[in-house]
Amino acid sequence: MNARQLRELSRVRQLVASGAARTIRVDAGLSLAEVARGLGVSRTSVLRWERAERVPRGTVALAYGRLLEALALPAGLARDPTAGQPNRRQSRSAGPDPTLNGGADVARRGATTPETAG
Repeated sequence: MNARQLRELSRVRQLVASGAARTIRVDAGLSLAEVARGLGVSRTSVLRWERAERVPRGTVALAYGRLLEALALPAGLARDPTAGQPNRRQSRSAGPDPTLNGGADVARRGATTPETAG
């Protein structure tokens, strides 16, 4: 493999490891079986890649990367592997965001909001 192909291989493995590969496939409305048929591999292979149980290798990995890039370009996901992924570092103890619903939840409880202050 040449340097360009190694960069492509690294990129597809990043997409797989981050979970973005699955997000891209699902957002494109494709099943595991459809992607597998297109790549000439088993459905189980694609499933294992998406679960990060295995890594795609060789020319199939390069083809998978090209497919993911083509599917993701309209959504911009291929450039940012975390786009569309939930923020896993968000604190669970922070409670609900008072700015949601324009502060209506806080206002209902009688608390002062910028809209009700003054």
